[in-house]
Amino acid sequence: MHSTPTKRTESGNLTGILAGVAISAAILVFLALQIEWSVFLAQFGRLQITYIPLLIALFYITFWIRGVRWRYLLPSNLEVSTKELYDVTLVGFFASCVLPLRAGELVRPWVLSLRQPVRFPVGLSSVVTERVFDVLTILALLALALPDAGEAHQLVTVGAKALAVLAAGILAVMLAAYFCAERLLGFARKVLSIVLRGKHDQLQEKLLYIADDVVAGLRAVSSVRELLLVLFWSLALWLTIAALYQVGLWTFGEFPPFSVGVSVTVLIALAVAAPSAPGFLGTFQVGCTAALSWMFGYPEEFALAYSVVLHAYQLLLMLLSGALILRRFGFSLRSLRARSAEAEAQA
Repeated sequence: MHSTPTKRTESGNLTGILAGVAISAAILVFLALQIEWSVFLAQFGRLQITYIPLLIALFYITFWIRGVRWRYLLPSNLEVSTKELYDVTLVGFFASCVLPLRAGELVRPWVLSLRQPVRFPVGLSSVVTERVFDVLTILALLALALPDAGEAHQLVTVGAKALAVLAAGILAVMLAAYFCAERLLGFARKVLSIVLRGKHDQLQEKLLYIADDVVAGLRAVSSVRELLLVLFWSLALWLTIAALYQVGLWTFGEFPPFSVGVSVTVLIALAVAAPSAPGFLGTFQVGCTAALSWMFGYPEEFALAYSVVLHAYQLLLMLLSGALILRRFGFSLRSLRARSAEAEAQA
């Protein structure tokens, strides 16, 4: 007796969810066993609340920059406001905080397709393209972080290689879509003919229609000017994120060089790429610990306390902002979960 594709997908999703939760739990247990709890708790007494407004402002600025950049990653004939893209991006991050398997990556283009004339495959392609520019920017910042990597050098190098391979693969598809779109679609047509064996003509046409949208999305950056703007806003985004983590250190009364904030940013980005429970629980903490303790020699108790505060405040703002925007959009968490499942099936 054969299982249906839906059942196989659900089984695979459950396996992924359990693996992510197990990884998060293992990381948290490991970190908890490395610290003195009295010293860890004492770190929270160092908090200086005068920097909290700046942290909140930087949080929302990063999402505004994401919205600005996303405009240039969508086809130029689509008129979507930065405010709309800002809201949808926050909803996507909200989804990643409350739903498993990084559902926000699919929720973003799906919600956008419901509110704007942007078909889901086009929006999804723009999110994939966005990740390429993120990886390229992180690799550039990594060049600044590596000289200070110390004991974390091997971890950083392995993570960087994994990101570089991923970025290279996506970049190759983007270049193929840009310079030989017809050949790429012809290749997709041949593959579908082989897989479907000349049957299911309607399904084949639908899949080719989706492939055409995907290629259009990957070709959204259509000029040197747009490319330079995307690169500029990508650098602005990640430097703002680094500033956020630098101000986080100020909040604890630490005023190191900006390279420390950059290193924290890079290590967190590498760490959260691994599977985890919703909200990057555990992987965020190990990224902070790797940067602050293994690279710069801060006590692990301080690094963990720092990670708890910086993680908690961002999660709180994402949950509050996402919930408010969802309500304004007329969505509920249940409908978001259902739409996430539909988007996953469509992707």
